[in-house]
Amino acid sequence: MNKAITSNKHLYLGLIMVSALVILGAVIFTVKSQPSYQETRYADDPKLWYSQYPNKIVQSDSEVCNDIGVSMFQKNGTAADAAIATAICIGVVLNCDSGLGGGMFLTHSNDETNEIYRLNARETAPINSFKDMYVADPSSAVKGGLSIAVPGAVKGYQEFHEKHGQIAWKELWQPSIELALNGYPLTEFF
Repeated sequence: MNKAITSNKHLYLGLIMVSALVILGAVIFTVKSQPSYQETRYADDPKLWYSQYPNKIVQSDSEVCNDIGVSMFQKNGTAADAAIATAICIGVVLNCDSGLGGGMFLTHSNDETNEIYRLNARETAPINSFKDMYVADPSSAVKGGLSIAVPGAVKGYQEFHEKHGQIAWKELWQPSIELALNGYPLTEFF
């Protein structure tokens, strides 16, 4: 009787091990046969990865935004103009990733002057904020009007443009305003 129980235990253990190996093999095969993120995103059209203009490049997560950035170079704009116009566009077409309601850090390097420009345009507390404003009601730090910060992105774009841009401010915004008003193509990814 003990021999039969031991034999059954070995049989069940063997079946479990074989099943586990089959499942593991199926998972490994499935994972290995899936294209990578970059392959699925950019395989059909490498232009989604970047757009070029002679000696310059614009790269973002959106072909339409890349094209807007390149158009700033075509208007004899600077890298700052292209970067700002591209960022504004991203705020329209991929507003879950970036946009006017947030902030940013920026680093700009000029090889001709060896200047490195850094900008902190993160969100800030409202002017009437004070150190202990959440002590009486801690939940107001995450819910309600007191939890809202003042966005810094537009101010950062403006400061960067004043230092390094040359295209008129409204020209940086116009292509994205037109996208917002007239629509833009959606991709499978976004």
